[in-house]
Amino acid sequence: MNNRFLSYIEEISNRINKAVENKQNFLIISSLNPDGLSSLIFLLKYLYEKNSEVHITFLDYISKRDINNLFLGENRYEYDNIIFLDTGSIFLDDVIKLNKDLNKKIYIIDHHSLIVKDIELNNVVNLNPNIFNLDGYKEISTSNILYYLYQSLNPYDKNILYLSLVGNLYDFDKPNNEILNELIDREILSKYTGINLPGIFIKPLYKVLSSPFNFYIPNITGSDEKALELIKELNIKDKGTANVFYKDLSEEDIKKLVSSIIKLKIKYNLQRTDDLVSEIYKINRNEEIGDLLELLYDIEGLIENNKREGILYFIKKYNIDILKESENNLRLQFSKLLYDIINNNIQIKDENGLKIITIEKNYGNGYFLSLLLNLLIKENIINGKVFLLLYKVNNFYRGIIRTNRDENKKLINNILKKLFDNNLIYYSSFDNFGGFLLDINNYDEFVKKLKINLKQENLI
Repeated sequence: MNNRFLSYIEEISNRINKAVENKQNFLIISSLNPDGLSSLIFLLKYLYEKNSEVHITFLDYISKRDINNLFLGENRYEYDNIIFLDTGSIFLDDVIKLNKDLNKKIYIIDHHSLIVKDIELNNVVNLNPNIFNLDGYKEISTSNILYYLYQSLNPYDKNILYLSLVGNLYDFDKPNNEILNELIDREILSKYTGINLPGIFIKPLYKVLSSPFNFYIPNITGSDEKALELIKELNIKDKGTANVFYKDLSEEDIKKLVSSIIKLKIKYNLQRTDDLVSEIYKINRNEEIGDLLELLYDIEGLIENNKREGILYFIKKYNIDILKESENNLRLQFSKLLYDIINNNIQIKDENGLKIITIEKNYGNGYFLSLLLNLLIKENIINGKVFLLLYKVNNFYRGIIRTNRDENKKLINNILKKLFDNNLIYYSSFDNFGGFLLDINNYDEFVKKLKINLKQENLI
């Protein structure tokens, strides 16, 4: 890791420690996604154990006009320290201008959209890896930053360090190798080669096969009954089919299962098979969660089902049931929507290379849309150059823009920044690489402006 970056993190930890010693209070404004929530848990745990006064709020969406109200409005925030987590970069320039006269202590800890390259202006700290020539678009998530910050703040607690990889799995679909290797060396994680599906260490095998968020198995995904039939073909002795776990499989059983899944993929002309068997990561000190992918969806479930109090599970001993219940509900909503898309029950339009997926029916709050759209693109279930997913919530669309190439993230963020600055959309933190909130009345103008910008960037 970049030494300048680590040194600056050390400096910030010293400032936070000093504020704690001086009995100052804190407000944490977190993004509403797994990277933000896992980052928040680190800071909350430290401040909770120090008996500091700390308040949290989640930045679901905000307009350009609303930023002033954070500090100047009737309901403005009055705290000694304000910390933005995994959000704030897109309006950092506005915060710096506002704080010239207010002189509050503001920390923006984020890895997105480097609008300002200074590490500190007008008492606004800009802790962003992109400033230090680290790639916040490919590898460094906010929870990675908190991995180093938390160890500086609380070097003796190693119990929740596995949370630091949640942001990578959410934003980049792969762990940060440097942190991963450290966690393996410290025996916090173990690495295996196996079937790369969430819950592989703790769920009955049929549940693992019927409800993978990261891999589509035709004729099996979404159906416990079909998954049970597939397991029955393995003929595992002395086990009821519903009671078979991955650990019960022999090497030959695993090969047979993998072969069956690949044959199904080929039969339905879905070519993604190469990452079905890959590295999987077990959390050694937490048998209740199992693996990193399961952890990601536990946290996503807390967000989708408004069970934010589930963060107490990581801060102090709290019932695991709240995580499991939320994850089960998430799986149900996710599977229903995936089923409807595959069976052409959702409106999909093609406008010169821009695929517009409009979802009017209610499948929950729609915070899981990033996971769903990533799956649709990876599995080639929906073809296109650029994908616009719109999910109706009251009089708004919760939206995401994606392309079929990861390197376009920065271009998409730049386009959204223009639309945000023009007050055409609300910035939304549920997906920091393409998420927004759109007033339904602005739909036509938004699509028109979006297409103009996409053409200018040669994306369509």
